[in-house]
Amino acid sequence: SGLFDGAGTPGAALLRALLTGDRVDLDRDGLYDDMKTIGLAHMVAVSGSHLCVVAAMAGFAMKTAGLRKRTCAVVLSALYAAYAVFTGLSAPVIRAAVMSSVVVSSIWARRRSSSLSALSVCVCVLIAVDPYNALSLSFFLSVASTFGVIVLAPLFCSWTLRASAGRFRAACEALSLTVAASLPMAPVTVAVFSRLSLIAPFANFVAAPVFSVLLAAGLAALALAAFVPVWGGIAVAALSRAADLFCVASSCAAKVPYAAVPLTGDGFSCGVATALFVGIVWAWWPRLRAKTIRVAFGALACALAAAAIVFSRGAGDEIVMLDVGQGDAFLIRSQGASLLVDTGNQEQRLLSALARHKAASFDAVAISHHDDDHCGCLELLAPNIAGDVLLCEKTFACGCDDCEELVATAGRTVGEDRVRGVGAGDTVEVGRFVCTAIWPYSFEEEGGNADSLCFLVEYDAEGDGRPESSVLLTGDAEAKQIEEMMDKASVASVDIVKAGHHGSKAGVADGFSERVGAQAVLISAGANNRYGHPSKEAIEEFESAGMAVFRTDEQGDAVCRFEGDRISVATQR
Repeated sequence: SGLFDGAGTPGAALLRALLTGDRVDLDRDGLYDDMKTIGLAHMVAVSGSHLCVVAAMAGFAMKTAGLRKRTCAVVLSALYAAYAVFTGLSAPVIRAAVMSSVVVSSIWARRRSSSLSALSVCVCVLIAVDPYNALSLSFFLSVASTFGVIVLAPLFCSWTLRASAGRFRAACEALSLTVAASLPMAPVTVAVFSRLSLIAPFANFVAAPVFSVLLAAGLAALALAAFVPVWGGIAVAALSRAADLFCVASSCAAKVPYAAVPLTGDGFSCGVATALFVGIVWAWWPRLRAKTIRVAFGALACALAAAAIVFSRGAGDEIVMLDVGQGDAFLIRSQGASLLVDTGNQEQRLLSALARHKAASFDAVAISHHDDDHCGCLELLAPNIAGDVLLCEKTFACGCDDCEELVATAGRTVGEDRVRGVGAGDTVEVGRFVCTAIWPYSFEEEGGNADSLCFLVEYDAEGDGRPESSVLLTGDAEAKQIEEMMDKASVASVDIVKAGHHGSKAGVADGFSERVGAQAVLISAGANNRYGHPSKEAIEEFESAGMAVFRTDEQGDAVCRFEGDRISVATQR
């Protein structure tokens, strides 16, 4: 531990995760989120790929020493067990150690090793030892990726080699391994994580050799440190500096537009589609000609381009209250432009909601205030933000820890030069929508609920400066602030209001509904949340005023569509 603590850099955190499986520093620095975005998280989760490098190093040493095959098998099996203990006996490395031991031990049975048989033995043994593995997501992903490498990688490699006329063998093998490992996992990862990394094949292709070098050199440095601590420390520090470059490259790749896109689907449908694809692969292979393969790759590229066009196609003029659990996230889009107001703090729910509405890119993201249930997923959206992150201008000068952390998070997400302050009276145009900031004028709670950045969103269908309808987005502001902001902005009434503070009791007051004058209210709250939102008092206030009430905890997403002077609201359920 002291070896890595001494370096104190992102590269040191990466090395620690790579060599020992300890991701604490990696998680804290946000680098692990970047690795997940670009599809490299498996490289810092000690597993079979790590054992391959360890086995290669040990095998080279034993071959040089002239050891017999049976002796090598015993040594390798012992080494696998020792490495599993060294890295904390995590489930993936135990699975890899068992399977690798079965493969190398086949020499005792005087039979050729079979990777597929070894995988089957490993699955049976581990489920027998711990039946919970049968329901474990990580277990399935590990087995599925290994199955893909064993069964599909040779096919894909033959395709790519034939298409390239036998050239670029190393590149073809690396690309084939990446695609083969990813394909069987795709149905589950899409269904569970609601996200697809488009940059993953390229990132793995580039990172694989770097990963192998860092791992091999790191293990050698640790061995050196065991005998000569001073020189070992110097070696680790030097490797940490080299790993820093890898960290910078990973962070930059994670911010590439569309590096990862929200995508959802049920596991059964995705599984059937994948099974059909694999069946077609087996039916065609190996009878494909080079020309056929090139045509197939071209058709696949065209299909992906068409999907991208359909995915990014404008959805009309609408404001969507996304169901993100106990939090806020509102999507405003019109004429191809989009603004996301708040992000919630539940990554999977946000990604699922964005995927449902085919929202893969935003011209800007506005954060109402620093509470986690409003900004907790901001960094997750780094590859999807094409423009700026908008914060209340008072946030920058507040000086409290929460405001400083919000500014820092926004800077890490899009870069400090793209974090912009918005003050009362400033406007943001989103197609036919004009979003005017009408609160706060000053901070009363160090950027807390009462200081939420609030927007009056006006819909100007004709573009003549006379809006046909309006919506008030209130963040976590409560009744007192909402009434005051409407008075100061000279807003007589609005058509739709977002309930203050998730519909809490403090979000309404006597006569509140009459003052707002809205026809409908949007309430974003999690089902059975511990705060009791929305409150009984709030619901009674809204319903007594004749407002239509839309709640994410009961109805899911609520889509407000604007056409001329009409507004229609459709809910998810």
